[in-house]
Amino acid sequence: MTDQYAPLSKCDVTDLDALALFRYHRRQWVADISGEDYHSCYSQILHLIENDGVFRLINDARKTSQEHSGTLHMFVDEGFVAVQAMRIRRLTDSGFDDPKKRVVSLMRVIDEIDRFRLQLTRERYICYNGARYDGASKSASDFLVPRMHILFDQLACTDRASRKRGDTPHKDFLKKARATLAKCEPVRAFANKFLAHAASAESRMNVSGPSLDLFRACYTSLADVCQFLSSVILYGSSLSFNVFRLGKRFENFESPICPESHLGQLAILEQSLDQFSRSLGGGSQDLI
Repeated sequence: MTDQYAPLSKCDVTDLDALALFRYHRRQWVADISGEDYHSCYSQILHLIENDGVFRLINDARKTSQEHSGTLHMFVDEGFVAVQAMRIRRLTDSGFDDPKKRVVSLMRVIDEIDRFRLQLTRERYICYNGARYDGASKSASDFLVPRMHILFDQLACTDRASRKRGDTPHKDFLKKARATLAKCEPVRAFANKFLAHAASAESRMNVSGPSLDLFRACYTSLADVCQFLSSVILYGSSLSFNVFRLGKRFENFESPICPESHLGQLAILEQSLDQFSRSLGGGSQDLI
């Protein structure tokens, strides 16, 4: 990641070393939330939304078909549920102390920002990239200063009359974000008991599979928290979650997955798969 910040010497802060540390962490948080990496939180959420849309199109289309492969659609259903549930689980995972086990998730970023709360002062929030604390220079960066002060007033539970450079966010400034992510807990429980682990009958007794409505509620929660972290806490970009190009996903929906002329080849493949499955377990005596 390249440093695109203004030189430290140009920043209107009282402690340049503390600002340098803040900018180091902020740069990483921005990358994890909305960066270009495949595993950034924003990218993960876009994949969730796109997969959901494609599945809903398939689900609606097959309602109109009187003849379709039950085997194929069972495979589609199971794959969709597994992938969506595990992605929701990943985005709400907490982090690890071991850097080698570092994960990219909304909850991990929230936890780190919370631990850094006392270093997230008003002046660093306002002036990290060269803006004047009072916005007096009327430069392009100073144009945003009044809005940033208002946002920080809300984070710090204070008002304009009592603003100070050393203000920090209220101790519960991430409480609503955590509560919003907690709405994904039923999906996390399902993923833990049925996908990531093979839970015993007793421990999975009260855990049920997620519905499309529950999935959609999770997408909403994840997108809201991601947007909050990006545009409010880090005062970065405002994110768009629109991933659809209308009409593109209807291409070839009317076409069968396999022409009748290829069914003979599938029968031969099925026989070889049957032979393989029958051979399984035959090497058990070699373990003695």
